[in-house]
Amino acid sequence: MNKNIKEIIRSILEHRVDVVIGLVFISIFSLISWQWIGESCYINKKDLIMPSVVMVGLFLAWIQFLSNKSVQRKEAALTYYPRPMELERIENEIDRVLNFWSSSYAMASHEVKLMLDEEITSVEYQLCWDRLSNQVKREILDVYNKYHAEKPKSQSYNSPNTGDHNYDKLPNQVCGLAYCDDYAPLIKERFLDIRRKFHLYLNQIEGFCLALNKGNIDSKTAKEMYVHKLENHFRKAKPYIDAVRAKRNSPEIYIQFEKVIDKWKS
Repeated sequence: MNKNIKEIIRSILEHRVDVVIGLVFISIFSLISWQWIGESCYINKKDLIMPSVVMVGLFLAWIQFLSNKSVQRKEAALTYYPRPMELERIENEIDRVLNFWSSSYAMASHEVKLMLDEEITSVEYQLCWDRLSNQVKREILDVYNKYHAEKPKSQSYNSPNTGDHNYDKLPNQVCGLAYCDDYAPLIKERFLDIRRKFHLYLNQIEGFCLALNKGNIDSKTAKEMYVHKLENHFRKAKPYIDAVRAKRNSPEIYIQFEKVIDKWKS
């Protein structure tokens, strides 16, 4: 029951302008009706027909406007959200470095530090290396080998099924992708590069949440479509968001994103 009451109150607050205008219509129509009934013996009924028709027409027009507005707000849940193909491309690039969507864990403290260009230990660099995709590891090795004459020792492995090289399913030691301290600057460079894309992703979500909080998007429709995805992403990004807020001394950073998640949880 309490949940239903909260939902009703939230709905009234979100549509407060519509509610006020509706109450004005009802009040004016009630006054006309009261005059018609209470003073029918003193006022010519024909004099009240035209105002009544006008009020009913305006009220029906307002109802139609609200209906169209509701449809547009539901459609906005799709149109305001970043384009799926563009968003997927950014997500894939981020996931290659941070393992953000493939993992169920929130961002680790050493990952946050590295993205904020802070110093971390060799052990923490190795933890970052372990979460990199094998494709990124090989790209780092290619860059490293380009500037070093001697390549790290590696072993080839033939898949028992196809006979082809299959590095993605092998341990780092077999693939020749074991961590080396010399890779640290290249790892840091990758994290700083992906930071820009991560900010771009969060900014797009923040813009969507701002439109949602301003009432331009139907909250119920947006929740049904994105609640699992956005809640999960906010939970994973929360350590980084908190660190950015603290570093810039600005608690309002990505606040619209957080407001939406808090609203959907309540």
